[in-house]
Amino acid sequence: MNKKAFEMAISTVIVLVLALILLSVGIYIIYSKILKPTEGTTSVLDCSAQGGLPVINCDSCLSHICPKLPGGNPYCCINSKQAG
Repeated sequence: MNKKAFEMAISTVIVLVLALILLSVGIYIIYSKILKPTEGTTSVLDCSAQGGLPVINCDSCLSHICPKLPGGNPYCCINSKQAG
């Protein structure tokens, strides 16, 4: 293999490595900006995110909103002033 062919092979390898680095950076940017789910996606199902207190039953929440949410505790006691 002569010197010119060897230099071309090295240049080709360098270009391919740089292309792979740019491709991986592009994929990371697309994932982090577009495809990554937002933090508030499951906040509807989280009682504390709604400003409420998780309770076992709604007996102590007479003047509050008390929806049944999936999760650890069956009900979420939300103050009606915070819900609006």
